[in-house]
Amino acid sequence: MKRTLLLAAAAISLGGCNLVYSETPLFTAADARGAPQFRPGVWAERKDGCEVDTSRPVDEWPECAGGAVITPTAIEEKDDKPTSTNYLLAGGDPQVMQLAVELDPKKPAIFMYAGVRPLERDPGGMIVEAELWIAQCGPPPPQPVEAPEGVDEDAAELDEELSMADDVAEAVRDPLLDEGLADDLAFADDTTAEVMDGANADYDTDRASDEDEELVNRAAEDEGLAEAEAEAEADAAAAEAFTEDALQAEVDKAMAEGVTREPLPGLEVKEGMCLARAQGPVRAAVAASPQWEKSPPSRIYWVRDGDR
Repeated sequence: MKRTLLLAAAAISLGGCNLVYSETPLFTAADARGAPQFRPGVWAERKDGCEVDTSRPVDEWPECAGGAVITPTAIEEKDDKPTSTNYLLAGGDPQVMQLAVELDPKKPAIFMYAGVRPLERDPGGMIVEAELWIAQCGPPPPQPVEAPEGVDEDAAELDEELSMADDVAEAVRDPLLDEGLADDLAFADDTTAEVMDGANADYDTDRASDEDEELVNRAAEDEGLAEAEAEAEADAAAAEAFTEDALQAEVDKAMAEGVTREPLPGLEVKEGMCLARAQGPVRAAVAASPQWEKSPPSRIYWVRDGDR
């Protein structure tokens, strides 16, 4: 859940900032009244291939488990740099999660949106498992249009006609070539001896030159291998040095790329994302977003009571 609920990282994973946000909260406590809420406690994200001992403290879980503590008002991540993100879970089908997110420490927090669909509730009606996904601006760009049916057959027929034309041209050309063939062969016999003499004389020189070139190539290969190894070591060092500052740089880059989708009605492009000024466009984006992505929504589930 760390990477799911950290919307800055979600923006990167979507290949741009095609996300819905607002500058002020659009949903209030009145919108959450009577709506199912998350059961407070330790939560995790279901992910294939991720092995985790959920009996251990959440800060000891692998990152793939997405461990976090959900309270009635905040999502708390218990890692090396603990964070707390305030949220409000409004009613509806699907429900809308409004999160206060700080993308730039120098600017006020903005409000971003996710969809929540409860999958299981406890006897008291609280959500203990749910699907979760990010609200996006609009559908992805249209895919390239496939060729209309029958075009391939037309192309094959054209190729066959061109091949027949080549055969006709060759049949007309061959007799003309035969008339001059005898003279050409005689001339070739006269010049072959001269050419061979020159070729033999050049052979020894070319062989020595080839040997010198091989030595040069081997030296270049050795130098290239050393450069590749140095580059690999530099890449490894850069990966180890990846920090929250680097993550912020990726967020800034993604925002600079701008919106790559056509926004739904009621959304406007601003700050590299899609600005909403009313609940309606947000709800529309939340409802439609799951069908725009190939991967299914994330599944999160309650593990136990407590804050560890």
